[in-house]
Amino acid sequence: MTRIVSSLKIVSMLLLFIMFLNISHAQKCSLGMTPLSASVRATPGQTAIIIWNLYNIYGDRLTHVSLTYTSDVDWPVTFDPALKNVTYDIAGQIVTVTENLALEPNPPVTVKPEVIPPGTNYVKHPFTDEYIPVKTVKISIKIPENAEVWKTHEFTILAEGNCFTAPGAVIPSLSTPLKITLQVVPREFYEKAVLQIPWYVQYSYVIIAIVIIVLLGIIYWSYRRGKKLTQKVSKK
Repeated sequence: MTRIVSSLKIVSMLLLFIMFLNISHAQKCSLGMTPLSASVRATPGQTAIIIWNLYNIYGDRLTHVSLTYTSDVDWPVTFDPALKNVTYDIAGQIVTVTENLALEPNPPVTVKPEVIPPGTNYVKHPFTDEYIPVKTVKISIKIPENAEVWKTHEFTILAEGNCFTAPGAVIPSLSTPLKITLQVVPREFYEKAVLQIPWYVQYSYVIIAIVIIVLLGIIYWSYRRGKKLTQKVSKK
């Protein structure tokens, strides 16, 4: 009986090790972003520019990213890089992917390289003394000439990432949003004190009307009283 229990323990440990081995070698798809939100001000007719950083520091393969957006207004929004079809050779099979960009797996570095390729950048890691290699996306929002000033609008940019496990097969997609708050402001800036008008000046027309009514009432009352006195004198 003891031998059977020991054998079962060994088998259980082997199964647990195999499970751990499979998890450790599971395909990894990663998509990160910074910032999480953005606030911007722009004047009518202007184009607001927002830079969004995307990265892949935990994956072990390319993350193919496509960008979409939603908003409370129908204003033109464009992305750079733009959406395009890119052809890849995946394990001997040619596959065409529709994407804005692809993120190579790149771990953080302790020192920024002296030469940084266009479209890439390095941002400070929030928890360590390292730098995260990122790819930059330029988001352009065109504000119409007739946009109402001092009104605020909301835009949500969604980055959806996909990774291939085999030709035609993908890891379940990852998605991350960027919330943009855009306020329309006047073209001309000015600053001046607002004259505080006393209450009795603001309501002067009301006061004048009341005074006139009171005076007319007094005149009418005096006229009626004088007429009665005249009639009494005449009777005598």
